[in-house]
Amino acid sequence: MAQAQTLTAVQLRRCLKWCKMRRHSARDTTIFYVSYYAGLRAKEIAALTVGNLFDEAGAVREQFVLDANQTKGAKTRTVWINAKLRRQLEQFRKHSLSTHPTDALFQSQKVGHLVQIQ
Repeated sequence: MAQAQTLTAVQLRRCLKWCKMRRHSARDTTIFYVSYYAGLRAKEIAALTVGNLFDEAGAVREQFVLDANQTKGAKTRTVWINAKLRRQLEQFRKHSLSTHPTDALFQSQKVGHLVQIQ
């Protein structure tokens, strides 16, 4: 199987610039960061809850566990949060609507409500 390609520095900056120009820039930038820096797939990102990434006090966790129902291979795995992702999550928290641990982390742009894939 071939190795997946990674973004160059120029491509990374271009993606971040595009995210920042969008209507929901904080959300879109954070989704990109979670994908790029934590290596999560779209299904895994859509299944994230507030409680996955933030503790009871609202602080960003150092790591979190994806349950088997949240992953592609139906296997539980631990995800570490690096410094860049941590800073972005702290910024996103200021724009986030929900603080309840079981609510979906990202709000859908189209339907205007919290979306969580099971």
